[in-house]
Amino acid sequence: MVKCTLDGKEIDVEPGTTILNAARAIAIDIPTFCYQDRLSLSASCRMCLIEIEGRRKLEPACATTVSENMVIHSRSDKVVTMREDMLEILLANHPLDCPVCDKGGECELQDTVFEYGKGDSRFQDDKRVFRTRDIELNDVIVFNANRCIQCQRCVRICEEVVGDTALGTSERGLDSEITGIGNSLKDCSHCGNCIEVCPVGALMSTPYRYKARPWDMVQAETICAMCGTGCSLTVESRDGAVKRVKSKYETGINSELLCARGRFGIDCLEGGTPVRVPMIRTDGALVEASWGEAIALIATTAQTIKARNGTIQGQISPQQNNETAFAFQHLMRQAFHSDDIHSGSRFSGLRDLSPGATSKLAQLINTGLSRASLDTLLGHDCTLVLGANIAEENPVTGYLMRAAVRDQRTRLLIACSRPSNLDDIATAHLRLLPGEEARLLSALSDSGNTAPDNIATSDAAAQAGFLTTARTALDAAASVTLFLGTEFLRTGQIEETLDWILHTVQTLERKGKTVAVQFLFDRPNQRGLWDMGCLPGIPPASAFAETALASALTETGPGGASAKTAADTAPGTTPASTVPAQVPDMVFVAGADPLTDCALGDRCGTAARKTDFLVVQSAHVNATTEHADVLLPGPAWGEEVGTFTSNQGATQPLQMIRPPAADVLSAATIYQRIATAMGIAPDWTDPPPLFTPQVALMGPNGAGPPPATSASALSAIPPAASSDKSDSTAASGPEGAPDQPPALPRVQPSKPGDGHYHLITGASLFTAGTISTRSHLLQDLERGAYLELNPPEGLDPDAHQYEVTLRSGSTTLNAPLKVNRGFAPGVVYAPEHMLTALENNPLSARDYPLAVALTFARLP
Repeated sequence: MVKCTLDGKEIDVEPGTTILNAARAIAIDIPTFCYQDRLSLSASCRMCLIEIEGRRKLEPACATTVSENMVIHSRSDKVVTMREDMLEILLANHPLDCPVCDKGGECELQDTVFEYGKGDSRFQDDKRVFRTRDIELNDVIVFNANRCIQCQRCVRICEEVVGDTALGTSERGLDSEITGIGNSLKDCSHCGNCIEVCPVGALMSTPYRYKARPWDMVQAETICAMCGTGCSLTVESRDGAVKRVKSKYETGINSELLCARGRFGIDCLEGGTPVRVPMIRTDGALVEASWGEAIALIATTAQTIKARNGTIQGQISPQQNNETAFAFQHLMRQAFHSDDIHSGSRFSGLRDLSPGATSKLAQLINTGLSRASLDTLLGHDCTLVLGANIAEENPVTGYLMRAAVRDQRTRLLIACSRPSNLDDIATAHLRLLPGEEARLLSALSDSGNTAPDNIATSDAAAQAGFLTTARTALDAAASVTLFLGTEFLRTGQIEETLDWILHTVQTLERKGKTVAVQFLFDRPNQRGLWDMGCLPGIPPASAFAETALASALTETGPGGASAKTAADTAPGTTPASTVPAQVPDMVFVAGADPLTDCALGDRCGTAARKTDFLVVQSAHVNATTEHADVLLPGPAWGEEVGTFTSNQGATQPLQMIRPPAADVLSAATIYQRIATAMGIAPDWTDPPPLFTPQVALMGPNGAGPPPATSASALSAIPPAASSDKSDSTAASGPEGAPDQPPALPRVQPSKPGDGHYHLITGASLFTAGTISTRSHLLQDLERGAYLELNPPEGLDPDAHQYEVTLRSGSTTLNAPLKVNRGFAPGVVYAPEHMLTALENNPLSARDYPLAVALTFARLP
């Protein structure tokens, strides 16, 4: 420890601690403008100057480290005079337009002048005017050059944290001015983090401009619903209308950072056509009904189906909260006696898993996934991202990952089908087709094979270079984090991929390494739904939920017969009567839209389309609600309290932004009334109190102690039956761990021929799920449909614009070409929402990635 004296107080600090951080640790305020913890040092504003005994000049506290026996004064006469002079210089040309400035009331310059200013000025000249009009940098950010104090926070956060180069500085000295790229999708993510870090009103939000004052608004702290990162939001409203979204530096995993979806997608609350009242299909049309009529029809139909041993399927959206999910699987298993429960309409590969694969997934969910904080995981020596475009699917996770690499906390390896702005800072990256993840993990374990066939769309040299670098990084690391994307969940290679994930974890742990595994979901509560048991054959994962479930599911069904549920079934097995081999007699859809989201041939989409009785609970009208036999209104995100579980396993509270419509019931109430009408006494309440004590026990940000994740725990899973997928079954070693890795799959994604491409899809920067499609602002930022690829030889996209025609079966799509030379040749990306909006969605549940034909036409 280093001993020093600061304003008369003797303190001990760690070596390398700056004077600024030492002062903050003992609640001594030293003003700053250019400094922020996550950014590189600038030391340009000179507001944090302090006096050190024995030194002639004042020193910047943000850039000066404490040394032994140093005596520091932060409020000496010399320091106070210098601060007054610096503020006087800043105000010499700063416009005094506080009454009309959006930053009024939360302006750092305003607060600092009140605290440290001298109260008058010696400058009498007219103020300099850089611009007579504000500059629209893009559709959501406005720049007032006259207010800028040249702290450079915006430039640094754009480049160092977000990874863009949208902002910079032109000219020098007194002529310096922040510049930007007007309406450029290429150079700006439109995240608005530059607005958040701006200490004055130089950078402003277009949607919020002139709408309200900070002291006029009511705040609601909640969790973002645009992906699974779990960012904390502060939603501010005035007179019942939402005005803007911010995030506080001291709260949440994101520490103030937000992406474009999280910051500007709040108008989703006003988008779409809401469902306000229950409706029943009569004579081919949906007509308004009472809650009693709708619930009675559902209960009667379900009882009739059960009486003749029929089948009932449940589908729930990952945008539903944990309380809804737990009550939903409760209804399905206790009241409907069905274990056929699905979450995630896009994951076609999960529909028909073998018992062995279901066991592997259950074990991964229950004990394999880490619940350590993202900050902890990014502190591991090596990070392998497999099948995820973090920069667009989980942007804030990408920001934090970039910071970890910049601070040399981890070495980053990326293997994904889509390029991202993290590729440039990764130790190695590889373009990998979905479904090839098992082959890559196999190649990484085979040190003698430097360029195996068919593991990637990159050339052989790139493959060999990646494998060599990745093996070196993994071998040198004492701790490894494996981030799993969801691309492989769309393919037919789920079981093999799970095998190889398991084998990779075991292999690394046997070498004495600490290994953590975490999914990167692009939906807000996919992990929560899995934890709550919204998968066939997999009961709730958390001990708290299991306790509640056990007491509930021991209740007897109608007539005294015990209910057949997942509680009676070992994980990985499924009651034969609950998972139909054909179309179920009844389908209950909670918040999902399978007729839009499911790929062609997906069993859930087929079930919703062909079932005899379709019940849909939804906050908004969609393609599935149009086919419903009973339509029930439900609260949207922001209209109820509850919890989400983030990708890191943190249980996070949701607060109500606004109340739902008067006649809208909570999901728990709906399910409770249905069960009661069926003669079952449900023991969950409204709202379910299940997670209130759990949230309190989970600690800061909901991140409690991670469960044990060891090779012995994971390897207890029996190897999958491989009679139709491989020539042999992996042998089992000590403690059930396989001595040999599982066999690789024979079936690979279809290979396109000449003129054909692999079509891949997923979330885009501005759209992830139906909630984002209801935001008019985000859709405007998306700029319409596009097809993104590395253009083939013969095209000159630098000189001309092109339209691309995509053909697959009966589907034809025309869209502008978006050039991205980071893609491997022969691969084309289309945003998921663009494909699902087509009358004939070309995506296939049996063949992903899909082989499609492309033609190019030069536009005039």
